[in-house]
Amino acid sequence: MTHLTNDHVEWAVVGRLRLMLDEPPHEKFNVTATYALFTTILCWIVQHIRIPTHEIKSPDDRIAHQLLEIFSEGAIADEPWRINVTPTARIERVG
Repeated sequence: MTHLTNDHVEWAVVGRLRLMLDEPPHEKFNVTATYALFTTILCWIVQHIRIPTHEIKSPDDRIAHQLLEIFSEGAIADEPWRINVTPTARIERVG
């Protein structure tokens, strides 16, 4: 039998969500389920890397905080992400 320590509870939840992404997709709601799992994981990670300096309590918190500093140094349009951020034309509605 395994035991999750307090330091690992949050990571265990995200790890289990990740494992759910590896399972065969649900037949009827496969896209919705995948999107829900992905966004939950993403939101958790973004929340954790935004940990304020005065709340850092563990080596994992420090690593998460350092990750935010690394991400803050570059633009999302630059390597390695290269996400297109150019404005798009507005959609014209006729009728």
